[in-house]
Amino acid sequence: AMGFIEGGGSRKYFNFELDIQGSEGRLLIGNNGRELYLTKKSKRFSGFQELEKVYFPEPKKITNPFEGGAKETLKCIRTGEDGISSGKDGLKALDLIFTIYRSAELKGKKLKPK
Repeated sequence: AMGFIEGGGSRKYFNFELDIQGSEGRLLIGNNGRELYLTKKSKRFSGFQELEKVYFPEPKKITNPFEGGAKETLKCIRTGEDGISSGKDGLKALDLIFTIYRSAELKGKKLKPK
């Protein structure tokens, strides 16, 4: 997997994209919506497969992630219940991010998160 991380402090616009490419397709999620591409038989080249954009409906309700995070935290404090994602999930995400950094430092060497 290849990772690309850019801090946007010097840009005059906000852009967030998460591009997940797997063996069967591609999922692109960002502040400007989301797109799903699946592997299909190529319409241009015989014997090949290509990614084709398919219908991927938007959620019925979109919550600002900062507002949603604050509401989720308050709910956990008030009820004592676990939230949608735990500290363990956050730790796994950080491990993945640092693995991407380590891979970049090692000139793209393939690494697995711990």
